[in-house]
Amino acid sequence: MAYIPKDVVQPKRTYVVEDDECVITYYYEYNRMVRTDIKYKSNFKSLHEELEEQNEKLPKHKRKYLDDDGKVIGYLTAKKRGIVE
Repeated sequence: MAYIPKDVVQPKRTYVVEDDECVITYYYEYNRMVRTDIKYKSNFKSLHEELEEQNEKLPKHKRKYLDDDGKVIGYLTAKKRGIVE
């Protein structure tokens, strides 16, 4: 491996990539990637909002619901647990 002088290598630097959907930030220390952060734009919907949109078009027995743990469950399971009346 070739010798690289210390004044050429930057100790800490960041590299930002902006896209239509997300912003990715790469963190480097001495030419090695240490961490990566991904931030999504606010136009993405949460799982709860997506399920509400899908449930509008479906009959009752085919709808999906979120339980207390954040898992997606079917209509019969939701009815047994008391989420749906």
